[in-house]
Amino acid sequence: MDFGKIVDTLFDWCSDSVGFFKWSPALAENLTQRAEHSAARDDRDAPYEEVLRETIFAAPADFGFEDITGTPWVEIDFTEDVLRAKMKILPLIDRGIQ
Repeated sequence: MDFGKIVDTLFDWCSDSVGFFKWSPALAENLTQRAEHSAARDDRDAPYEEVLRETIFAAPADFGFEDITGTPWVEIDFTEDVLRAKMKILPLIDRGIQ
């Protein structure tokens, strides 16, 4: 598992993170400390995913995922994305399409 866009290791499968995480209080504290340390280094060019990666690799047994293959979803970055989600994705979810 890795978050980098350039992966130098072969994997059996790859996926994309949709940005939803559920952290235990201990992992959330660890993430906060790592983020504060990263900010203190003032490394503005470092990808934010690196802090997530470090936190997960520090306690890999405490991290899991859900396979959403076939589940309707949309990345929402802009107002147009919200409209598309309302018009195209929510109706699919309401009908239980997977």
